[in-house]
Amino acid sequence: MGRKGETKKVVEAFSTAVTSVFTSLGSPLQCPEENALYKTLKALSDLPDLSQRARKETNCDEAMAAYCIAAAKLASPAYFHTLAKIVVAYRECVNRYGWKKLFEESPGHATTEGRKDSDSPRVSTCFSSSVEQQVKMRSEYCATVDPDRLPEVANEFVLLFLKEYDLGIVESDAISVLINMCDWLYSNGYTQTQMRPIKSGGYAR
Repeated sequence: MGRKGETKKVVEAFSTAVTSVFTSLGSPLQCPEENALYKTLKALSDLPDLSQRARKETNCDEAMAAYCIAAAKLASPAYFHTLAKIVVAYRECVNRYGWKKLFEESPGHATTEGRKDSDSPRVSTCFSSSVEQQVKMRSEYCATVDPDRLPEVANEFVLLFLKEYDLGIVESDAISVLINMCDWLYSNGYTQTQMRPIKSGGYAR
């Protein structure tokens, strides 16, 4: 398959995945053209050589898009549609939990103790964060932050997110794609974190 064919394969799969995931999440239906990851995929698909991009300048969307374009060269059309759906869903999970994890690692981070478990981590963190942090959280995590912490939301995705929403994603498929994506990101210099499954069903990093 030539580059034009690969680009079409990626864009078509993600157009379907964005519509499917946002419908399942019960969110206002987002047109693929409005999704940051989808737009990034289209932009990166036209670059002559993704391997030459400065890794330190990428955000999560760019890193995941680069992985998907690489995966499209190897995966069958049917499996790539599954992969695309998992990546789009994982992106939404990272947007939900990413700011909380980032600020918890910061010195003197604000605590969220005392809030209900049902509260969105992003919302509960926002209430107790600094003004500077709240301004940052108005942007999508994946469109704003570098990809180094992408593997750190794997537990929340498998153990919480997939159980909270009926996304039509098989857990074993999700785990397989996450491990493959995180290994690829690490091997290609996008992250410094390796991920391995542990017996409890979660991941060790």
